[in-house]
Order: sequence, then C-alpha cells, then structure tokens
Amino acid sequence: MTDIAHRPSSIRARLTLFDDAALEAATSRGLLRRAARDCESGKVDLEGESSTEIMLAVDGETVRFEDERLVAQGLNGASCSCSATGICRHILSGILAVRASAPDDVAPNTGVEPVIQETAPAGNETGIVAPSEPDMAPDRTGETAIAAEVAELRSSQLSRFFGRAVLRDAETLLAALSETGKEPTIRFEERKALIDVPGEPGVHYIAGGGPQAMISKGDPGIRATKVRHAAAFLALRRQTGAEPEAPFQRAAADKSTGTAVEASDAGFLNQVRDALENAARFGLSTPSEALADRLFDLALSSRADALPRLSRAVLQVAGQIRRKADKGELGAAPLAVLENIAEAYALATALTSHPDDVQLRGEVRAKLEPLDDRILAGHGLSIWRTDTGARGVTAYFRSLDNGADAAPVIYTITLARAAGQDPGFDPTSAAQSEQVFGHSLAALATSVFRLSGARCSSEGRLSVGNHGSAVKLDQTIAGVISRETDDVAEGRQEEATQKTGLLQDFSSLAALVASAAHPDRQGPIAAFIDVETIGKPWFDPLAQELAIPVCDDKGFWVELTVSGSEQAMLRALEYITLVREQAASSAIAVNVTAAEGNTRLTPLGLLARAPKEESVSDRLATFGRKFIGQKNKSDAIRFDELVLFDILPSNSGSSDSTGDRTVLDQLVEGLQRGGKALVYKRYNGGQNLTDQWIKTAIDDALALAELGGRMADHRRMARLETAGARLDKAGLAPLSDALRRLVNSLEADRPAALLQFVYLASSLRDLTPTLPSLTVHPQNL
Repeated sequence: MTDIAHRPSSIRARLTLFDDAALEAATSRGLLRRAARDCESGKVDLEGESSTEIMLAVDGETVRFEDERLVAQGLNGASCSCSATGICRHILSGILAVRASAPDDVAPNTGVEPVIQETAPAGNETGIVAPSEPDMAPDRTGETAIAAEVAELRSSQLSRFFGRAVLRDAETLLAALSETGKEPTIRFEERKALIDVPGEPGVHYIAGGGPQAMISKGDPGIRATKVRHAAAFLALRRQTGAEPEAPFQRAAADKSTGTAVEASDAGFLNQVRDALENAARFGLSTPSEALADRLFDLALSSRADALPRLSRAVLQVAGQIRRKADKGELGAAPLAVLENIAEAYALATALTSHPDDVQLRGEVRAKLEPLDDRILAGHGLSIWRTDTGARGVTAYFRSLDNGADAAPVIYTITLARAAGQDPGFDPTSAAQSEQVFGHSLAALATSVFRLSGARCSSEGRLSVGNHGSAVKLDQTIAGVISRETDDVAEGRQEEATQKTGLLQDFSSLAALVASAAHPDRQGPIAAFIDVETIGKPWFDPLAQELAIPVCDDKGFWVELTVSGSEQAMLRALEYITLVREQAASSAIAVNVTAAEGNTRLTPLGLLARAPKEESVSDRLATFGRKFIGQKNKSDAIRFDELVLFDILPSNSGSSDSTGDRTVLDQLVEGLQRGGKALVYKRYNGGQNLTDQWIKTAIDDALALAELGGRMADHRRMARLETAGARLDKAGLAPLSDALRRLVNSLEADRPAALLQFVYLASSLRDLTPTLPSLTVHPQNL
C-alpha cells in the first residue's frame, strides 16, 4: 500500500470511527478480509484529499469519501466507480487504509475489552458498571459525547428521519421486551455505543454520525432494519438521560382496559394545551420552526403513546404550522388551521376530565375483528395521492344484508404505499391487476359478491391479508337498483328502502350527510344517487376541477366535482358527454366528504341506463357499426354497468394527441362544444340569519388569531360582543357565553377563550352540512 500522507481532516476522524466490528456488521467477515488483503498488497493509493473530500484509487477503481455525504448517510455516503451496489470491498479497503494512516489523536478503537452494561447498581442512572479494578476510573469520553449528540435531536427530527410509523413500531417492540423482563443493553467504547436489542442483531452507533450512521446486519432500507435502529436509538436516548422517561415501561399497562399509567398525566396535558394556545396566538401570525418543533416533540413524546388520538391531532397542527413557516410551501387555509388547533385543544381539555375514555384516547391501530359473511355491492373506487407523496386506491362497498332497521354500512379496501416506498407501485395498475379476495379491486368495485372469512376494523376497513374470499353472485348492481326502482314505482317505497337503501335521491342523500355529523358515526359515506338529467359540465379554472350538474326526478340540482389530472378530467368529460346524449337516466356512485360546513360530492362511477325503446333505424345503425366496423361514440357506452371514472379509458383518442393543443385546451374546447343545455349557477342563498351571525363571528375570531401578539382589536371585539347578544336571543346560549368569555378575557387567557369559541362554532356549523346545490334557468331548450 502506498503511504497515505496524514492531513488532519474531519473525514479522516469520521472514517477512523468505523472499526472492524462495525464494518463487518455493515457487510460480511469474508468481504472485510478481502479488503484487508488488498490493503496489505498495496492496491490502495491516495489520489487527492481536501478538507471536505478524500479520493482513493483501489485496485483500478475510484473510491470517494465526501464529508457532507458521510454526515448525511453514514457509510452509505461513500461511493465507488465499480458496478457493485452498496458497500463494496473497494470502499472497505479505502476505510482500512485511512484508518491505518491515522495518527494517535484520531486513532480507531483499540480493541480493549469494553465495559458492558449490566443491571445498574443503586444510584447509577446511566446503567454502566465501573471496571473491576477500583483504582481505574472508566473513560466516559465517548459516552459523554454520544449523550450530548442524542440530546440535541428533537422528536420532530426523529420523525422525519425514521418516520412516525417506524417510531411507533419501535416503541411497541421496546414495550413487548419490557413486559417479558428484557431490556436493551448498551456498552460504550471510545467513540461508539453498541446497543443490543434482545432478539435482534447488534446495532453500532458511531459518535458524530447520528441515527443515519447506525449500522447493523441487514438491508438498511427495509422496514425491519429501520425499526431495529429506531428502537436502539430510543433505548440509547433514554439510557444516556436525554429522555428520562421510559415509555416502553409505562406502555406495559393494563391491556384489558387499554389504560396506560401516564394516560391521566395532567401535567403533560397542560403542556399540550399551553403549546396549542401558543399555536393559536402565533401559528397564523408569525409561524416558526420552534413552535412546530415544540408541537412535534409533544405529539411524539413517550407520554403521548397512550393518547394516540391526541397525538395525531397535535401532529397535524405541527405539520400545518411548519408548512406555514416555510414560505416556499403552500399551507392549509388559515381557518382550517385554526379549527384543527381548536379541535386538538378541546380533546386535550376533555382528556383532563375523562382520561380513561376509550373514544377520547383512541387507538394506535384499528383492531381487526372477524366479519360475518356479507353480501356486498361495489360502489366504485378512487385513486388518490397526498401532498407528502403517499398514493393508493380505495374501493367502496355497501352491505345488502345488514338488516331492515340497521343503518347503512359502508366498507372500504385500500391498496397504498407511503412516500418513497415501492417506486414501482402504480395505483391504477394495482386496482386492475392486484388480487384481493381472489379478484381485482376494480372487478369487486363493480359487482355484487359474497364475502366470507374477512376481518374488519370498527371504521369498516377490510383487511387484505391472507384470509377472506369473495364469490361473485349472478345479480348485478344494475339489477339491484332496478328492483329497488321497480318497488318505488309500484308504491312500495318503504319496502325498497328496507331491503337495501342502495339508491338515494337528493333529499335522502341530504339526510344521510346530516347523519354523518353524529359523534358515534365512523367510517366513510358513499351512496348511489338517482340522476334523471345530467347538465352540461363546465370547468372551474380556479379550483381546477370539472363540475358536473345533475338533477333528480324531483327537479333538485346538485353539483359533482371531478379533480385530478387533466387527462382524467378529459376522459370523464368524454364519457359524460356520451351518456348525456345516449342514456335515459343514470345512477352515479359518489363519495361524500364534509368540511367547514360544506359537502363535497365526488363521483366514483357511473351506471347509465339504456333507453326503454329503440327505433328500427337505431337498431340497424347499431348492427351496421358492429359488422361494418364504423366507429361511433355510442359504442363506448356500457349500459347497466358501473363504469369507474378513475380507470376510464379514452374514447376518442384526443387525450393522447401530441400537437400544440394541450390537454387543458382540449378540455375547454370539449366543454364549449355541444348545443342546447341547461344554464345554471351555484346556489349561494338559503343561509339563515343565525348562520350568518355565526359565520361573521368565526371570521372575526380568525382575524384575532391572525393578529397574533396581544390579539386585541377593539372594533372586532365590539362586533363579537354584538354577535354574542344576537346569538343569545337566537337561543344559542353556550355559543353566546363562549363569545362573552372571549370578549372579556385577559390577554393571557385570550387564546384559550378563542379556541373554545371556534370549536363550539365549527361543531355547530358542521352539524348541518348542506349539499352543493344549483339554481337552474331553462334557456335555449
């Protein structure tokens, strides 16, 4: 080996920390031996070195160590020009060569037998046993440095690195070990900690490397390794005193009731409330990373483990404030942020009085229970993607045999991947090819079937594990709807509703949406709505959505919205245009969501009904198209079959054109085409005077929050006082009292009073959601 001249650098110091044990754990003993032989035979030469980079020639390959990448990725930050993936023998040879040339001040671990942790004697909080020789004091340099490092890392940083789900699984692993009397053991060497999690390979923590430089056997990219590293880091964090609580011990609580020891920790709940009050005071006016980090710390604190519902609520607020603090990101609407803060604050307040309430505490994971055999009808599916990069597909189903007096039961199946997981996963392909209960998800979402042996959560989420099977039945969704429609036509409305309740008009849909505000209701809302007429769609350029007006047989109009890619909206427009021209009527499967007192109706699928009578000329034309090969738009309509919007193929091929016209141009052009149609506009009236007073009061409360600081504005306070008097006369005494407390509150108590009012007002508003109605003016008919 050519002598590598010593030039002190942080890279050299960092590489010398990787001793043989760590390198063997990261690769294998055989590969490390080959690398050592390469060093001994002189196959390593220094090509260049600076304060931020070392470049070596190793057996004809180029190995590069960059300080920034080593800090960010640990050993995985080293690179080699060879074709091997991961850490190759050339990289190992380079590390061994740098280590061998290091002077004493950056020397690697000496191999002296380390001090091993046993059961800590009384008074020894670190759990490190002193050496057997009384005159020799242990060298705690490495332990002190590591303790300082791990203490600096906030819970929000751990959440970003490991992921919240991985941290939860790590906590669960530590809790399970604690219940069996096993604890992680830690031993410190000069600049390294070795963490032994019982039942798992040992984990090496390198001083100065952070969690990203942790090393153990196994692929660092798979979930099992991430959970092992997270558990080891949490154990190290608590063992060194960076986090004195031992959540995995507290989580070993009474499982029969689910009550953890710290669930009634009033001090922790008061900390959460104080942080949320600060969020109300500064989160909208001057959001900061420090405020978001404080909320993240509380949400991911060990004391929040027994309160998963509160943890999720606070975590959502923390994420929204972080995005608002980052000027480059588009955050949520201010009112939505304030309402989320108010909801989390109300939950923390309720837990102070009722710490053992199961619904208030929530569950970390939905418990799956065996489900009796069910006959389910598909309700369509939706393909979705979150702002964080998660994507998936969710299918909706309705039980047809849940009893005459039972409320409608909606079940869901979801296939999804988190951000960064399985890059090859495509929700559209998964919906059409991945097998669920023996069929594709798209096939189940458009059929009637009997489900046996499945497991289900309390929210109606069906597990897609290795249990359960589905058998398609002879009946179809169109057949079920037709029988229900026939019963209605023959005057047996009540009997039809009791049988399935599958088909809704807009009046019954409004009642169903209103029932969603009941606190005991769980799970999504999906329904088939009976559509007599489809109006001419239009494109909303502000919301970037395709709006579809539809009318029931009683003449009431509502607006459906299709969002997503321009291609998807164009395909939806093509099919809807065909249905408007050819079909007699339709049944549309919709997903119903409510937010801020508004209801959003998203179509999942469309079932077009064929005209009852067809002329001789129409039949001849159909015959000619089939046998002569002429193309006509009516060929694309699939009557009496549920067509899914999110996997709808293009009919005309225009969406695949590559000319100067963009998809958006085609979409607008398609909406401008067509002849006679109903002219309509969104219906903004119908709000009573009390609702207007409540809305005005909420707007003024939001303005106070956006002021921040003292949250004082005499004119707004006067308006709030007037609104309180009006609401008192309207019979809304609780809301009036909340406004009065806000107006008369001291500066220190104002955020709490504001959050109490916002929560009451938004809860009252959401109790009476309204459908997105339209007013229609028949013109040009």
